Amino acid sequence: MTGAETCELVLTLDALGRRSEALRQFADMQHLREGDGSYWTGLVYADGKRWPVERTTWTGAAVILAADAVSGTTAGSGIFRGAELSRGLEAGYDCECVRSWSPGTPPMRSSTRNDPVHPTSVKSPDSIARQ
Repeated sequence: MTGAETCELVLTLDALGRRSEALRQFADMQHLREGDGSYWTGLVYADGKRWPVERTTWTGAAVILAADAVSGTTAGSGIFRGAELSRGLEAGYDCECVRSWSPGTPPMRSSTRNDPVHPTSVKSPDSIARQ
């Protein structure tokens, strides 16, 4: 498991409300931190060698996101918990999940990935092509 993957786990644990586990995982991956503040991608525990031998920007970015999530430092720290996300442009959509939502209620947790786009939808491919 790489440092970035560990930070993804930290974000997941934090989003699930398992803060102490998230903090422990974040602390446990600090062995990948170099003196200049960068992070090695990973470590092979069997032989104690860094692998791959690189310090990537995506590992650093994952560390920043995880650190912010568990520390609450910035206004974006709750993004993976869905905290204070804007609702978007609901007025232009006609799906049931938007029509049934009202402020103060938790968002629906259903996927519409495979649902067909209603032909009269403002955002349907056909209506966009006609514009």
